[in-house]
Amino acid sequence: MRLRRTVLACLAFVVVGFVWMPRVASAQSAISGQVKDQSGAVLPGVTAEATSPVLIERTRSVVTDGQGRYTIVDLRPGTYKINFMLPGFSTVIREGIELPANFTATINIDLKVGALEETVTVAGASPVVDVQQASKIVTLTRDLIDSLPTSRNIMSVGQLVPGIRQAIPDVGGSRTMEQTGMRMHGLSERNTTQTVDGMQVNSNENNGTSLTYLDDALNAEVSIATSALPADTSSGGARINTVPKDGGNTVSGAVFLGGSDGKWQSGNIDAALEKRGVTIPNRILHIQNYNASIGGPVLKDRLWYFGAARHTSTNDQPANNFTLPDGSPGIEDQYVRDAVARLTWQALPKVKLASFLERIWKFKGHEFGFGTDPATASKRRDPNHGDYAVGQIKLTAPLTNRLMVEGGYSTYRVQFTSWYQPGIAKTPFTPEWYANASRVDTVRGTTTVAGTPESRTMDQRHVIAGAVSYVTGAHNLKAGVQWSFGPDDTYRTANADLTENFRDGVANTVTVYNTPNIQLVSVRYDLGIYAQDVWTIKRLTINPGVRLELFNSGTRETSMGAGRFAPARFFTALSDLPNWRNVAPRLSAAYDVFGNGKTAVKASISKYYATFTGSYVKRYADSISDSDTRNWFDVDLVPNTSTSSGRALPTNGDGIAQDNEIGPPGKANFGLVSSRRPAADLKRFHNWEYTAQIQHELFPRVSVTGAYFRRAYGDLEVTKNLAIS
Repeated sequence: MRLRRTVLACLAFVVVGFVWMPRVASAQSAISGQVKDQSGAVLPGVTAEATSPVLIERTRSVVTDGQGRYTIVDLRPGTYKINFMLPGFSTVIREGIELPANFTATINIDLKVGALEETVTVAGASPVVDVQQASKIVTLTRDLIDSLPTSRNIMSVGQLVPGIRQAIPDVGGSRTMEQTGMRMHGLSERNTTQTVDGMQVNSNENNGTSLTYLDDALNAEVSIATSALPADTSSGGARINTVPKDGGNTVSGAVFLGGSDGKWQSGNIDAALEKRGVTIPNRILHIQNYNASIGGPVLKDRLWYFGAARHTSTNDQPANNFTLPDGSPGIEDQYVRDAVARLTWQALPKVKLASFLERIWKFKGHEFGFGTDPATASKRRDPNHGDYAVGQIKLTAPLTNRLMVEGGYSTYRVQFTSWYQPGIAKTPFTPEWYANASRVDTVRGTTTVAGTPESRTMDQRHVIAGAVSYVTGAHNLKAGVQWSFGPDDTYRTANADLTENFRDGVANTVTVYNTPNIQLVSVRYDLGIYAQDVWTIKRLTINPGVRLELFNSGTRETSMGAGRFAPARFFTALSDLPNWRNVAPRLSAAYDVFGNGKTAVKASISKYYATFTGSYVKRYADSISDSDTRNWFDVDLVPNTSTSSGRALPTNGDGIAQDNEIGPPGKANFGLVSSRRPAADLKRFHNWEYTAQIQHELFPRVSVTGAYFRRAYGDLEVTKNLAIS
């Protein structure tokens, strides 16, 4: 009932916002401007008709308002032609307008009195300065991505953008198998938002830091916004929006083949490293990227298709690793493969429906680092059980030349597996299970016999979103709702329910686990209700916006069988952990200095809240994954002590941690309840962003930007140990 009341309140908020707040913060682009006559007087009632082969409906038209202003929204990236028509005036055609993603091109036109049949074609360079929005957006076109020697990895494409750095840089494809972490202006990768056609596709894993392995061939363009994000975006980090290909009226395709066998690398092992025992450097053995796509019409101007498939692989060899039983060095053998299909349907003259589905297979035969035995202690990701899939369906309907509605559903499903090598996992409570615990030597830096506990994560983000846009030209509004929800579940097991810790070959301690462990977590709603207004007054465009953020998560009823160190457990569901309601205002302005669309001064102030998913609940849930370090000297101990009994037993010194050899617990409630609790007044971490910039077109296709950014943080978390004064 509480959720139902919340949703109804949210819908009421949007309706009120729409009524009382007549630019559109769309994921797509727009063409806007003002039409005057030769005397400089504004011309209302002028029909501005945009045509382009990238539009499945071919044309989109609007009429100028009382200030002679027009805005054509929801335009896909491509080359456009606009016809300006008004009875009693000559028709003016502006051709060759190259429109990138997430950009508002300003096209101002003067009409002269003349016969309607008289047509004047106007040539001009495409605008490169957006004089209507303060967001700092860099668009990576398909031609640019194809021309540069990049890894064609959506997770690292941001390294082409000024102000962004990667947590782990992807050099030539060296990190195409893993998340690279996009950081920007004082915010971590946790704050990155990934969208396809404006709809979010981040996973629920680790507070949404995991991005999708999106097929590069699907991208028509990629735009990356780095500041002054409008109210339709929650987080203040980088926003990566992919504009997918639709297919078109002509059958066409592309093939990309790229790779290297690693011979281009040089070694960095010098005498100093050799003295320290390092003989084999980290190195890439091969990089492969094979990508093919095809698209075309099913029904001309009605139904288009697009499909693609890809194989990427980066095999590498960690430094100074163990060798396999056959004497060869251990290799991280891995690949990511995918297949994607997309359909775009003009269901009605003013209703378009687009959808896509991508299935992803990720394989890691041996995942390990320095000191880990690849044959026994490396981990394995199984593509037959690791289920990755991303999909979307979206409806767009410009019902009139002023009113547009859009809505859809997107999802990203992740089943992440980190398992032992085949044959390493043993049946619980058998002699083999006790004997095959992971063994870590902290002095030698080695891990043998088995890896860290096996884990399987199953999470899925569902996003339902809808918006209404009212566009007059000088005064435009977009209001909408975004509801994200889904599970974030984790399962863990371990041989012997422990790890044996040695110091230079001598038994020292064991790290015991409350395995088998299950955490069933749900994000019930991560809800955003927003309104974004754009008001153009002569040369000044003001963008006020507000976003209401509601976040609620909890756990589901959970049952776990008994383990070696934890009894059978049952935990009731937890709700409202947390239950936050926050308001995030946004305000920006852009000023067209000379009125010619070539020089703009911009400024903004924005409030953002930290991104959360199921990771918040997992910190406090009673079903928390727990561990405890206890003494172990591989000898019989006096019960409930760490003192040797002196008894000579056959199991002494056998390298297997027996129950009678493990010291007393270090935690009173180990494996039963979480020792961590949120403070009653714990607030959601937030930040304020302040920006100022000036952008000027030097000459056609080239502009220069100078910008200042500042970020301030509030409600930072701190952890207190209440057992210590």
